[in-house]
Amino acid sequence: MDREELLRRYATGERYFNGIDLSGIDLSGIDLSGIDLRFANLETTNLSRTILSGSYMERTNINNTILIEANLQDSFIEGILNSDLRRANLDRIRMFNGPIRNCNMEGTSLRNADLSNVGIESINLRNANLTGTKGEFFMKDVDLTGAIGFDLKNVGAGYWNLTLLNGAFVTDWDTE
Repeated sequence: MDREELLRRYATGERYFNGIDLSGIDLSGIDLSGIDLRFANLETTNLSRTILSGSYMERTNINNTILIEANLQDSFIEGILNSDLRRANLDRIRMFNGPIRNCNMEGTSLRNADLSNVGIESINLRNANLTGTKGEFFMKDVDLTGAIGFDLKNVGAGYWNLTLLNGAFVTDWDTE
């Protein structure tokens, strides 16, 4: 499906785009609030500044996706790999049993996000807002320098190789 067809169908009220292939398409700067992208392919898609609030992305391929300044608040997302989410809005997202791996999330807002059983690995979370983030998640190789609202007590499943808010380095949770 190309950009024009997606926009045309969305404008007529369609919201269910299950299994759709949008890989490599430039969808930057458009409003797709409430879209259902279950099983969709968003690999290498440009979603910068796109409004995806309230979207549903179960088993969606979000790999090498550009999400700079995208609005994903109140969405369900199953996992994000190798993607650019600088300054994205992920407030109140729900993510269960999925990874967030090899992503640049500098300046991203994750206020009140539910990250239950999520593995957060090799992530830049410098200057991110993590106020109220909850869930049994683990963190490995994460830079939290300058992050707001992060508390090690909220990382219930363990952590390894973290750079904390003040720049201090923690090798593993057993040393605390």
